[in-house]
Amino acid sequence: MELRPASKSTFQNRWYHQHSPQGRHWRQLLMRIIIAIALYMALDKTLIIMADSATGDYHRPFLPGEILKNVFTRFYLVLIALLIIPFILKKLLLPWSDFKKGKTIRILLFSAALMLSWKYVTADYNYYLNNWYLPDRIILALSAFLILWRPVFLLLFLVALLTIIGQYQLLPIYSLAADSLLIRSQVLFMSFFIIRVFTNYFSYEEFIFLMGCLLGAHYFESGILKINPEWLLYDNIPYLLPNVYTSGWLSHLSPENISSITKYAGWVNVPIKLYTITIECGMLLIFLNLQFTRFLFTGAIIFHLGIFLMTGIFFWMWILFLIVFIVYVFNRQDARIRRLFSRSYLLLSLPLIALGEFWCDPVGLAWHDSAINYTYKFQAEMDNGTRHLLPPDFFSPYYYQFTLGNFKFLSPDKLLPVVWGATNATTNKGLRNSPTISNVLEYEQKSGRRFEDPDKKIFFESFVQQFVHHWNSKRNKHHFINYLQPPRLLLNFPAKFSIPADNKIITIRILEITSYYSDTQGYNVIRARNIGKIGISPVNAGLE
Repeated sequence: MELRPASKSTFQNRWYHQHSPQGRHWRQLLMRIIIAIALYMALDKTLIIMADSATGDYHRPFLPGEILKNVFTRFYLVLIALLIIPFILKKLLLPWSDFKKGKTIRILLFSAALMLSWKYVTADYNYYLNNWYLPDRIILALSAFLILWRPVFLLLFLVALLTIIGQYQLLPIYSLAADSLLIRSQVLFMSFFIIRVFTNYFSYEEFIFLMGCLLGAHYFESGILKINPEWLLYDNIPYLLPNVYTSGWLSHLSPENISSITKYAGWVNVPIKLYTITIECGMLLIFLNLQFTRFLFTGAIIFHLGIFLMTGIFFWMWILFLIVFIVYVFNRQDARIRRLFSRSYLLLSLPLIALGEFWCDPVGLAWHDSAINYTYKFQAEMDNGTRHLLPPDFFSPYYYQFTLGNFKFLSPDKLLPVVWGATNATTNKGLRNSPTISNVLEYEQKSGRRFEDPDKKIFFESFVQQFVHHWNSKRNKHHFINYLQPPRLLLNFPAKFSIPADNKIITIRILEITSYYSDTQGYNVIRARNIGKIGISPVNAGLE
């Protein structure tokens, strides 16, 4: 029910009355933050439900149509819309100028939308589903630029984005680690937008405060997971280098070069760990001091660049997002921002960042670097009898899953719990002190387990058959998009894959490469075996 002007004004004056930061009532500030977080969590779940409503049938050409159909077949959603929208229609189209520091917020959120739309609008053709999803890409691109006009189009952008992302999650272990911070920053603003629509209240300082907590939580979650004796005392971060080398990173170097670099990098292992912990856990104190925060963000950018040079893991979106924060948000000349670095905001930020997993679900990037690794490669047998090793990019837009290579469910033998060189504390402890190759294989048989899963095999067989079948018939139509794509999250340098147009793939062979690094023996491939093949012919195809 609409409040009368007098009573509505009284409500706003009592509840949303602004004081100076030093005199701001703690209880009022706390309650407003709680309301904003509650709306953020509700909106986040609602958007996921709306996007999931279209995932039942990705073979349809227009996914937004599936969303609308699912929404309008739910009576309670239609009823809520009919009761609320007529009263707030005008406010839904509020311009950015109606928000304090609207220009700065627009730059921040549009930069995030631009990076996300660049990644997904220019993604490769989906050979598995045999679809461009061109209408969806157009809607995503248009909604990103419409954000510059009105903030309400953030909602359209998020729905379009999450719908497109759903197709990548059809093959398990797709990660949103690089996307989550940017997506959730937009969801967070929409919670403040809803408050503005219904109460006429908007606080730029409180929005930036929660944005800082959101950002801090995404780093702190990874840092706090590393605070354990096994990682602090014994983890060897340079071991990740030979593991990603097997996948194709720095493939122009020889195994001897990789062995030498990894060995010498051991001297900086402790400084790297200290730097990592300082940056990630230091985000807990994001509102300690403005100068400290700017220094911390700069350190985080250097941190990401260092990871990229060593491993090919490239969080380029986070780097650019941090730069936007430094230049446009945490600006020394902005008096509003300087007021955030007060005792009240600092004390409130500590539990919000430390307990981020309970309200913003940050991705915790923490593991133990293993000396042993399993890498899965796929070899194509052509109808003319030739064989070609397929790079992970061949399976784009599912390159992430094929680069990470968590395909142990295809192997019949005992294996250790290692994925792309990452393992747990127990396995890391068992491989400590650089055992010999024979001891490593003996430990594998003693402590490993069988990951073979018939159901996963059947699904994966069907996935590869469908993907390659469509590639055989349409591959020459969809390569121009490569020139428009941004950098990938996991980079490598595989051999060029070029096949004459009249040749087709008839079989995919699956190779399991077991590599091992020790300071005494260097980098070695200790086992390479064929663990199966998938026939691509339309009849009698199977996984052997």
